[in-house]
Amino acid sequence: MQITPRPCRGVFFRYNTIMTSIQKQGIAVVTTLLIPAILLFIDETTWPGLLAIWQSPSMLVTDYFAVGGVSAALANLWLTTGLSVWLVLYIKAPFNGLVIAGLFTIAGFAVFGKNPLNVVPVWLGITLYSHQFHTKRSSHTAAYLFGTAIGPVASYFWFAAPIGLLPRIVLGLLAGMLAGYLIPPIASRTIKFHQGMNLYNIGFSLGIIGTLFTIGLRVLGWEFPESTSVDGSYSNLLYLMLSVVFTLLLLIAWRLGVKQTAMKNLLQDDGAKTDFALKHGWSATLLNMSLLGWLSVSIIALLGYELHGPMLAGVLTVVGFGAFGKHVLNVLPVMLGAFLIGFTPWVDAQAVGPSIAILFVTALAPISLKYGVLIAIVAGMIHVLLGPYALYLQGGFALYNNGFVAGIVAIVVVQGIARIVPIPRRKKRTS
Repeated sequence: MQITPRPCRGVFFRYNTIMTSIQKQGIAVVTTLLIPAILLFIDETTWPGLLAIWQSPSMLVTDYFAVGGVSAALANLWLTTGLSVWLVLYIKAPFNGLVIAGLFTIAGFAVFGKNPLNVVPVWLGITLYSHQFHTKRSSHTAAYLFGTAIGPVASYFWFAAPIGLLPRIVLGLLAGMLAGYLIPPIASRTIKFHQGMNLYNIGFSLGIIGTLFTIGLRVLGWEFPESTSVDGSYSNLLYLMLSVVFTLLLLIAWRLGVKQTAMKNLLQDDGAKTDFALKHGWSATLLNMSLLGWLSVSIIALLGYELHGPMLAGVLTVVGFGAFGKHVLNVLPVMLGAFLIGFTPWVDAQAVGPSIAILFVTALAPISLKYGVLIAIVAGMIHVLLGPYALYLQGGFALYNNGFVAGIVAIVVVQGIARIVPIPRRKKRTS
């Protein structure tokens, strides 16, 4: 049945009529995450901090809490995520687990390299691709949301390239658009190599694109800014904000009524290319997201890590993908692998890269139930070892460096290890 809004009410009535209860409650959760940036922390440091954030090259590793302060970082989070919500409405993307994963990831990385300036050129490039090949914009929802991680390409040219002002402005816009244009065709092919074992498929694609830019610029002799400065002085505040969000997710799931069968089926799902919201229902999905959030912050606290910008990005990404492939059972083996490799002399477990990798390694979560716990642990260990080399290769242009690494590891598992090591057979559910 098609709903026809009254003309006098305009666009807002149409969205209010069509919007389902779960959409309204989901937006309420996101709003709760963003409101503190407006009401509680806007002060005289906000605007100067935002200017510092927007003028940063934003390449890995850039903690916006360290660059602009807590007020500006949270304001940037609100602006970037809010702009992304409007983009989702504009391209008429279906409200599903993928969109939730994308918005939570954008919210996390809005304090870790994404801002309203550097995401727009990427969106323009994707739109150009869609227009040229006559595809629906909504068919590129994943590219629009996750492709924003290549935004530092534009920021680098605008604010760090060793050339004049006008060439920097033009090249920054064109580079961002080119990067966005390349995402759909590359991403559609890379997923075939790892068969969905890397949930951050767009991240893998962005690593390839970032590598192409890095090679070209290194040939020209250009240098890239390096920074690993993070600010963990706001840990208590961030823990409080996250606790509120996770509690709200739990309460909404309880309000919707979580069926035991749905939750059981979700926890038995390997998660490969699986939209939990569509397959197992919103109540089980929201409960799963809440549990993943509590698990993530508990691990951070137990290991004694600070909750800075990159770590916040990791937590929100894990929670977001609780709607698209991750659950509390399939993430633990790969996280265990990332933890164990920290006891070797090859890895400094307290460094920024390995410490946040314990969260981002969950991109490999589908391996746990598909190929077994042992292979998942080994995959997690390999992932952490490869991280620094992948970062050097792609130069820090792709914020999802762990997605790039996870793609490489997943290919090794699917095309190599899985062909040698006997894989446990799982019984197929008849339900």
